[in-house]
Amino acid sequence: MLNKEAKIIGFSAGALLLGEKVYVSPNDNSDHQIKIKNGLGLFSQFLISVHYDSWNDKANKDRAEELVNVPIIPLNDHSCLVLDKLGNIIEKID
Repeated sequence: MLNKEAKIIGFSAGALLLGEKVYVSPNDNSDHQIKIKNGLGLFSQFLISVHYDSWNDKANKDRAEELVNVPIIPLNDHSCLVLDKLGNIIEKID
């Protein structure tokens, strides 16, 4: 989908779901466990951690990175990523 020159925006769960895999913080589910789920697959080079500072999610993100073989990019509530057509990060804006 990124090769079709579309602009895609996601916030919170909408941002999480864009990747091939989705990191669900223990702060975001009733089981309070780290979960790795399938996403829409618009990029596969990384996963996203949303509400990173407000949830104080560093320890959870670090544990989740041990479960996947790609980095998890932390995003705060006012952060965004700019990606190229291949899903590579061009810029992170905080």
